[in-house]
Amino acid sequence: MQVTTPNQNQPVPEISKILASGEPSNQNITNRQEDDSEQDEDDDTIDTTNQENISALTKSALVSKSEDYVHFPNVNEAHAMFQTMRNYLDEILRKERETQLLEFVKEGGEARDFKAAVDEDKNKFYQNFQKFQERRLLEKQNALAEKEKNLDHKKEILEKIKQLVESEETEKSIEQLRDLQREWKQVRQVPKEFMPDLWETYRFYLDKFYDNLNINFELKELDRQKNLETKIDLCLKVDDLRRESNVKKALILLNKYHEEYKNAGPVPNEATDDIWRRFKEASDLVLNEKKDLLNNLKEERNQHLKLKVILCEKMEQLAEIPYEKISEWNKKTDETKAIFEEWKKVGLAPKAFNDSIWKRFRDAMDAFYTNKSLFFEQLNEVKKGNLSIKESLCVKAEALQHSQDWHQTSKILQGLQEEWKNSGPVSEKVSDSIWKRFRAAFDHFYKAKEEVFKGQKESESENYNNKKAMILQVKDLLEEEDAKIVFEKLKTIHQQWLSIGHVPFKNKDEIFKGYQSATDEVYIKFKKSRNEASYDRVKEHYESLKNVPNGMNKLKDEERKISGKIKFLEEEVKTIENNIMFFSNSKGSEKILKPFEEKIKQTAQLITKLKEELKIIRMESKANAN
Repeated sequence: MQVTTPNQNQPVPEISKILASGEPSNQNITNRQEDDSEQDEDDDTIDTTNQENISALTKSALVSKSEDYVHFPNVNEAHAMFQTMRNYLDEILRKERETQLLEFVKEGGEARDFKAAVDEDKNKFYQNFQKFQERRLLEKQNALAEKEKNLDHKKEILEKIKQLVESEETEKSIEQLRDLQREWKQVRQVPKEFMPDLWETYRFYLDKFYDNLNINFELKELDRQKNLETKIDLCLKVDDLRRESNVKKALILLNKYHEEYKNAGPVPNEATDDIWRRFKEASDLVLNEKKDLLNNLKEERNQHLKLKVILCEKMEQLAEIPYEKISEWNKKTDETKAIFEEWKKVGLAPKAFNDSIWKRFRDAMDAFYTNKSLFFEQLNEVKKGNLSIKESLCVKAEALQHSQDWHQTSKILQGLQEEWKNSGPVSEKVSDSIWKRFRAAFDHFYKAKEEVFKGQKESESENYNNKKAMILQVKDLLEEEDAKIVFEKLKTIHQQWLSIGHVPFKNKDEIFKGYQSATDEVYIKFKKSRNEASYDRVKEHYESLKNVPNGMNKLKDEERKISGKIKFLEEEVKTIENNIMFFSNSKGSEKILKPFEEKIKQTAQLITKLKEELKIIRMESKANAN
């Protein structure tokens, strides 16, 4: 299937029907806003594990199971289960009626006079089914009401956008439009019949807004450039879908990326056709490849059936042998689990064989676990031993609950938690109470720890005020005349600065920039040039840092941080260079490439500055080592 849409304002390819049927569709992708998780009730992709479990249930068991599905969260799966259970129930009732009729005739009655007795199980089942149908109808009605509400909400947003377009332009116009776009995206489903008109009106006002925009030109161009970067990223995400083996997931994501592309907004005019063509071609490749995968699905399911027959034979062999040792049961249980895990990974068999092959496998697995249960009924004394272990762990935890060695005690408590997990099950009668006792000791300790660490915030606030005062001391140095005295005082101030400690995280950048700015003023006044001042300031900072407690470790931390930042910036340059190659042959590439080239230049300057700083750190580390 090809995406035939020439530009971003027209509908994109239809994906939703492919998801529902499990086969490719030749229809276009509509501008739908339905929840991606919504499936058709007959969708073959619904999990059939529960359906496979009911084929051998009795009539009363089917009635009991139907009660579980009256309020089952997934309505589509519940509906499918009711249909399957009804088929099994009808077959059971048919066989019972045949048996009753034969008995009636044997006793001398005429077949035409036979009347089946009222079946209470049947009545209960259909009562449950009726309750489910009523619930299902109510949820549909609620969903429709929600869509109507969303429709009204979107109309309100459109009216606000219209007023923004028709009103006088201000510096806040672009931000107001972005807020309305974000609000638009957050509104979910609306009735399908209104979607085309809504989207057409929405796109119309967006285009009109940008067409009418005649002030803040730089802001508009920046916004379009940001939209271009967003759409480049979406192109790369669509490319990645070609490596997604799950066809359903790939198509859902493709539909999501198309929605994001439509909502991304306009790009520079010279890049509009190129970026849409790139996005469309990537989408076409994904759709064509997933179509081929769907065509291969039938053959894959036949292979799955062959593998499941082999797994049935292995499970039947395990169920036949009566093991006599715990180690043997544990080993064979692991093998059984491994076979079951392998079964779950195999995937669906052809639909006509799913129930029968699952019943064969399940019967063999049930036989194994039945034999195991009979063996382990004699080993319940183990639970009493587990209870003794857990009581001992409670005693250890309670002995630590008043400790104030926060770090070491936390590690010990973590170890006790691991021991608890490994100690094994206890009787259900005491399981909850023994756990609450164990948990109470933990809660007491961690609550006290939390209260203690609240005091750190007060200390950080005091550090903040002290550092603000030191910034004023640095500024006072500008009144001095003797450079030698100034730098001696500045060095002393810097040592004190390093020894003060952390400030609140939200004030970290503010206080650092204030201090850096004040010291720069001092260096600039008493030095020859800004570059020389910056170099000396950085050098003096690291000279002071290595002399504080644990200074060499702090130097190493700074070296690691700066090296990591340099690596990150170099990777960013490579990414920008790739983007330049992407548009180098495009029409009007000069305008597109200019912002990228400027970003590379700025990043290269920053890398050079960081390398100089890294050189200073290594010189100080080497000098200290000597």
